[in-house]
Amino acid sequence: MGETSVRSGRIDPRGTSCERRHPSTSTHLRVSMEKTFRPADCDVFLADCPARRVLGLLAEKWALLVIHALAEGERRPGALRRRIGGISEKMLVQTLRRLEQHGLVSRASFAEVPPRVEYALTPLGWSLSSVVTALDRWVEDHALDMDALAEGGKT
Repeated sequence: MGETSVRSGRIDPRGTSCERRHPSTSTHLRVSMEKTFRPADCDVFLADCPARRVLGLLAEKWALLVIHALAEGERRPGALRRRIGGISEKMLVQTLRRLEQHGLVSRASFAEVPPRVEYALTPLGWSLSSVVTALDRWVEDHALDMDALAEGGKT
């Protein structure tokens, strides 16, 4: 038998709705738990949830590297390419457009000759940058050990 969504009252027999179902709670309990429990409208484990698409965007290595580079300060495209070794101009432009479309990066055009464009993190992008930077640091700290393990060696 399917579950009833608390938010919409719909029956979802497959469990694939993006709305997370929460047990009924009293108003008193909801108020007292406000600081520690925040009901979510999305669940990355549900196939058709928008959170899965955002997770897919953030799983791209170039997106993570662009966010990390912009956490160091706003940059022009050429400076981003120099900071992010191995990224092509085409891939950089595509990544910046996707991040801008999802509200993580802003683009500022200046009416100058020659034209100048700068990219920066939005407040939403800043809220993600510390997580991305921490992930990058973890990768840097453990990459050699993981490579050795993958090659059959011991650490």
